[in-house]
Amino acid sequence: MKHDLKVTLILILFFILAQVIGLALVNKDISEVKIVDGKVTIVHEDTSLGPRPEVTGLGAFAYIFI
Repeated sequence: MKHDLKVTLILILFFILAQVIGLALVNKDISEVKIVDGKVTIVHEDTSLGPRPEVTGLGAFAYIFI
Protein backbone atom coordinates (compact mmCIF):
# COMPACT_ATOMS: atom_id res chain seq x y z
CA MET A 1 0.00 0.00 0.00
CA LYS A 2 1.05 3.56 -0.56
CA HIS A 3 0.31 4.68 3.04
CA ASP A 4 0.53 2.84 6.34
CA LEU A 5 -2.63 1.58 7.94
CA LYS A 6 -2.86 4.53 10.35
CA VAL A 7 -2.81 7.12 7.55
CA THR A 8 -5.31 5.10 5.50
CA LEU A 9 -7.71 4.92 8.45
CA ILE A 10 -7.41 8.67 9.02
CA LEU A 11 -8.20 9.35 5.35
CA ILE A 12 -11.21 7.04 5.50
CA LEU A 13 -12.38 8.77 8.68
CA PHE A 14 -12.12 12.20 7.00
CA PHE A 15 -14.09 10.90 4.01
CA ILE A 16 -16.89 9.48 6.16
CA LEU A 17 -16.98 12.63 8.29
CA ALA A 18 -17.28 14.81 5.18
CA GLN A 19 -20.14 12.65 3.87
CA VAL A 20 -22.04 12.85 7.17
CA ILE A 21 -21.60 16.63 7.39
CA GLY A 22 -22.77 17.01 3.78
CA LEU A 23 -25.87 14.89 4.41
CA ALA A 24 -26.64 16.88 7.56
CA LEU A 25 -26.44 20.16 5.64
CA VAL A 26 -28.70 18.85 2.88
CA ASN A 27 -31.16 17.52 5.46
CA LYS A 28 -31.24 20.90 7.22
CA ASP A 29 -31.87 22.70 3.91
CA ILE A 30 -34.81 20.57 2.73
CA SER A 31 -38.34 21.08 4.04
CA GLU A 32 -40.93 18.42 3.32
CA VAL A 33 -44.54 19.42 2.63
CA LYS A 34 -47.35 16.91 2.17
CA ILE A 35 -50.17 17.66 -0.25
CA VAL A 36 -53.75 16.53 0.37
CA ASP A 37 -53.60 14.08 -2.56
CA GLY A 38 -51.00 12.06 -0.69
CA LYS A 39 -48.09 13.19 -2.86
CA VAL A 40 -44.98 14.49 -1.12
CA THR A 41 -43.36 17.67 -2.41
CA ILE A 42 -39.85 18.65 -1.34
CA VAL A 43 -39.40 22.40 -0.98
CA HIS A 44 -36.07 24.26 -0.86
CA GLU A 45 -36.34 27.56 0.98
CA ASP A 46 -34.79 30.74 -0.41
CA THR A 47 -31.10 31.25 0.23
CA SER A 48 -29.61 34.34 1.86
CA LEU A 49 -28.93 35.70 -1.64
CA GLY A 50 -32.52 35.24 -2.80
CA PRO A 51 -34.47 32.48 -4.53
CA ARG A 52 -32.70 29.53 -6.10
CA PRO A 53 -32.22 29.78 -9.87
CA GLU A 54 -34.53 27.71 -12.05
CA VAL A 55 -32.32 25.24 -13.90
CA THR A 56 -33.65 22.92 -16.61
CA GLY A 57 -32.24 21.07 -19.57
CA LEU A 58 -28.60 21.50 -20.54
CA GLY A 59 -28.22 24.51 -18.26
CA ALA A 60 -28.04 22.13 -15.30
CA PHE A 61 -24.69 20.80 -16.54
CA ALA A 62 -23.18 24.29 -16.35
CA TYR A 63 -23.78 24.38 -12.59
CA ILE A 64 -22.19 20.94 -12.19
CA PHE A 65 -19.04 21.86 -14.13
CA ILE A 66 -18.59 25.20 -12.34
